[in-house]
Amino acid sequence: VILPDTAKRRIDQRNVVIRGETGEALWKTRADESPARVAAAVAQRMAKEADERLRLLYVAMTRAENWLIVCAAGEVGTGTDSWFSLIDEAAVKAGAAAFDVTGGAWEFGPGKRFAVGSWPAAVGYKAPGDDAINRALPAWIKAAIPAPGQRVQPLSPSDLGGAKAVAGEAGRNEDEAKRRGTVLHLLLEHLPNTPKDVWPQVGRALLNAFDIADPAETETLLAEACAVLDAVSLGALFQADALREVALSGRPEALGGRLVVGAIDRLIIAPDHILAVDFKSNAVVPRDVGEVPEGILRQMGAYGAMLEDIYPDRRIDLAIVWTRTAQLMPLPLNIVREALMRHTLP
Repeated sequence: VILPDTAKRRIDQRNVVIRGETGEALWKTRADESPARVAAAVAQRMAKEADERLRLLYVAMTRAENWLIVCAAGEVGTGTDSWFSLIDEAAVKAGAAAFDVTGGAWEFGPGKRFAVGSWPAAVGYKAPGDDAINRALPAWIKAAIPAPGQRVQPLSPSDLGGAKAVAGEAGRNEDEAKRRGTVLHLLLEHLPNTPKDVWPQVGRALLNAFDIADPAETETLLAEACAVLDAVSLGALFQADALREVALSGRPEALGGRLVVGAIDRLIIAPDHILAVDFKSNAVVPRDVGEVPEGILRQMGAYGAMLEDIYPDRRIDLAIVWTRTAQLMPLPLNIVREALMRHTLP
């Protein structure tokens, strides 16, 4: 352990407001103008800082296994003025002997050394250009460091290309649609944790963060979320054993082994099967699986491929909940696999 700068340090009281003995706030004034309470508070704070510095010194010194090297430049003071003076006095009491730290390019001057046990004869200090230091080095030390390879960004299941909107939704504001989806996901994540009779109050509080200008829109979004939560056919998705916002990652073979990172809205783990469900807030709901947009099929295909690798001994079931109609639509694995295979890697 090397302590390179242990000279005398000044403990400054930079804060203009300090705490008194009973916790009151005091305005720090010049030392020669300070009332007794302020002077006492300043002295107490300086004493605490000095104690903390001693604790830091203890931590530094006790990390040494074989060597503790202490250095200082400039004024070191006496006693508790500096770490150097404290260690110097202790070393003398312990029997430290004079030791001239000089040689070659190093001109440190006189010092002290305290040693216990048998040490080999001193070999002297060598400058960086001396043969003792400039010995033969292995070739790898001098070899040029190769340039790092280009980092390949992980793929997102929701960004595998393909349309996300159903026919009839064309022309809608994309940013507005994304915000609507974010809001509904937030409600469906947090409202199940609260009693049903306070859903309106909790929901409105959550929606306040989105600065929705039209109060009618707030009520529409809240009603849509509550309808999903009230749907008897969807009850299993909101039970305590249903996992929410589950992070998934994997390297599906269908995507060339590329890293894929995403999150599924609901995951139910049963002894013989896994059910993965994603919420979709499309304004137009597909009448059947054949109308589900390609981008959504690819997204669910990525989830399915990752889950098949994670749970190879269980059946994987995938489904979409269309929040507009509170409808659960199962998605056959063969259809989402085919959609995933149509994705072209960049």
